Amino acid sequence: ALFEDVRLMFRPDVILFTALLNACEKGAAWEVALALLPEVPREASSRGRFSEREGEGPVPAFNAAISACEKAGRWTEALAVLDALKSERFAPVIV
Repeated sequence: ALFEDVRLMFRPDVILFTALLNACEKGAAWEVALALLPEVPREASSRGRFSEREGEGPVPAFNAAISACEKAGRWTEALAVLDALKSERFAPVIV
């Protein structure tokens, strides 16, 4: 419900989704993070093109989802998100 309200007020982009996923990370809300992750835009925004370089595009959103899973002790899910990131040809960021 809250997300639908946000979707009506803003045009969701990768920055908005990253902020939402960072909130999930802080609250260890791994299930919400995994539900939001497929909604994260993968295509280039009006600000420029995403490349395969480290830390670009949806990578910070994926990192936040991985961290949300980690904080909840959901290692299998965290590794699945990492595999998904790699399969989309984005370079993960090691923190």
